[in-house]
Amino acid sequence: MNDLDKSKTYLVYCQSGHRSGSAMENFQQLKFGLVYNLLRSINSRRSEGFPV
Repeated sequence: MNDLDKSKTYLVYCQSGHRSGSAMENFQQLKFGLVYNLLRSINSRRSEGFPV
């Protein structure tokens, strides 16, 4: 994460929805600006018919 630009916007997501929460904590601890966490996991979005 040290190579990421803290001034850019990031979207965090994962397959099951658990790791993205941990990643969000890391982004916050490292003082990143705009970081969003996808509300549902990739698996959930796929089963609901959303394109992934």
